[in-house]
Amino acid sequence: MLSPLLIFMGGALGLIAVGLAPILSARLKGQLNFRSKVASEVFDQKVSNDWAGERIAIGCILSSTNPTARGTDMNDQTNIQIVQKLYQAFTAGDGPGIFSVIAPDIDWVFNGRSTDVPFAGHFRGHVELMNFFGAVAQTAEVIEFGPHELYAFDDKVVSLGGERVRARATGKVFETDWIHFYTIKDGQIIRLREYYDTATMAEAFRAD
Repeated sequence: MLSPLLIFMGGALGLIAVGLAPILSARLKGQLNFRSKVASEVFDQKVSNDWAGERIAIGCILSSTNPTARGTDMNDQTNIQIVQKLYQAFTAGDGPGIFSVIAPDIDWVFNGRSTDVPFAGHFRGHVELMNFFGAVAQTAEVIEFGPHELYAFDDKVVSLGGERVRARATGKVFETDWIHFYTIKDGQIIRLREYYDTATMAEAFRAD
């Protein structure tokens, strides 16, 4: 079975047509050491019933602070900076900073089946996205995570990276490269599609 990453590389979204095929085959080495926990010091707003009175803190330490970034004009550079700001906000554990670049009606998909990856799914709006972050924190210990290359064209930004994660329920560690495919409008991220090697992830989350 083809993984979402291979399908994406095969031509979905037309990346080959814009000359990104060599990029997709490159080894992604950028790292971001990512520590995630549920805490009470980030967001001022209350969210869904599950998270009423709770807040999520996401703290990160960048080990590679200068990923390759390429765009052809000022608009491309601005969009790259918006995505970089998102990663920088993760680095600082800055919840308001994270959501300052994410549109209130965000359309965010972590591609995969929730039966394989517990936080896979389709999330709309800030409340659902906070629940997504909570699911990640509860089920995964992210050991290394980082963007390596950023490429912009029109209203799109492609971020290439990789991660190393421990599944909390099983203790198994997996590694996967990933692609984050952003759409930017009016200075905010309105759409994100995340593509991973979900077969490898599923194996780690699956109990023996």
